[in-house]
This record gives sequence, structure tokens and C-alpha cells, in this order.
Amino acid sequence: MTTILSLAQDVADELLIRRPSVLVAETDNDEAQAILRHLTRTCRQLAASYDWTAIQREKTFTTVAAAAQTNAIPTDFLRMVQDSVYNRTSNTRVGGPLNAGEWQMRQASLTVNVYDEFMIRNGEFLITPTPAAGETIAYEYITKYICANSGTEKTAFSDDGDKPYFDDELLILGTIWRYRKAEGTDYAEEKLEYELRKADLIKMDGGRRILQMNGGSAIQRYPTPPQVPETLIFE
Repeated sequence: MTTILSLAQDVADELLIRRPSVLVAETDNDEAQAILRHLTRTCRQLAASYDWTAIQREKTFTTVAAAAQTNAIPTDFLRMVQDSVYNRTSNTRVGGPLNAGEWQMRQASLTVNVYDEFMIRNGEFLITPTPAAGETIAYEYITKYICANSGTEKTAFSDDGDKPYFDDELLILGTIWRYRKAEGTDYAEEKLEYELRKADLIKMDGGRRILQMNGGSAIQRYPTPPQVPETLIFE
């Protein structure tokens, strides 16, 4: 990961504008301030557009005997990773997220659902039917953090030494085309190059799975090792 100051200097070199010596604390260089704004927007747009493994985190919590679970959503929560919620105590998947109508239907039903389902409402993690206390729930989520500095994660840039979680070249391209667009100059080539690189990085992010064209599982299973035959002894 490269610092935002180094990225900003590379952007300035590409744009043929004044190279900033400082970035976050800059007050007199409008070009440097614009680079910082566009770099921030690029990071946040990338976080919103795809579940990058660099910003994926795991959350576990212990259930309470109520619909609304305490300490179930971390402060840096941006969104849930689809189909990742599991009850590790019962070894079952927790269905959801339910929408408002589905949740209310469950509450009005005379039939108790066998399997857990969840809904997120106003920052609360809700489970139906009401779980027993002491069960362990785990899920994957996307964090709001876009950078880190000396082990401290941040949701916004506050120091020239901050290091974004995203690909350096992708950030440079994203910042350049946004800068050019804001200046009213042609940015089509840079944006196309940005989108192509983003697509390539998405394909490589987290590794690539083998597609099963016969409709089977997409997960590649290792074959069972061949059995070594016993030595035949003839008398």
C-alpha cells in the first residue's frame, strides 16, 4: 500500500500540475485539495461498488433471548456480505435479510419457523424466532474503513501517511478522471482505463473459482487419495 501523499504526487505528475509536498494540511494549493477530494471519492465509490476482500471483516456475537441482538453490528459496518450469516452453535445458516413485509409476516404467523432468520433495521440486528441466549452467530461484512496508518483504521484521510486499502494504479486512474471531469476537460480515456482495470481486479480478488458447467457445485473438491493396495503374499 502506498501513502496518499505519494499517490497524489503521481496524480499531479500525470496531470502536469504542481506536485504537492503536503496534502491533508494543505490550505493554499487548490489543486492538491481537489486531488484529495477526488481520491476520497474514488475510495468510497470502490467500497460501495464491490465486496473487496481488503475491506471484508468477520463479526461474531453471542445471542440474547430477544429479537434485537446487542453488540451484533460493529461501528465500522457498511453492509452485510450476502449469504454469510451462520449460527455456529446449531451449525445452521441464518436466513435473510428479511424485508419489512417478510419480518411482519413472521411476527403475525401462528406457526413458529424452525430456522433462524434475520433483519437489519435502524442499526439493529433482529432475529426471528427469538433465539436462546448464549448462541454464537458469525457473519462477514464490508467495513467503512478505507485506509490505515500504523495499525489504526480510518473512514477518512487525516494524515499524509494514510495508506488506502485499494490498488494504487486504480486509485490514480480514478482520481485523474474525476479531476479532469471537474475541470471540464476530456476524461473518457482515463475513465475507460479505470473501469477496465477495476474489472480485471475484481476477477482476481480473492482468487478465481472453477465454474462447473454441469450444474454442480462451484467449489472444487480435492479427490480422495488413491488407496495403496496391500502387498499380496503367496504361500
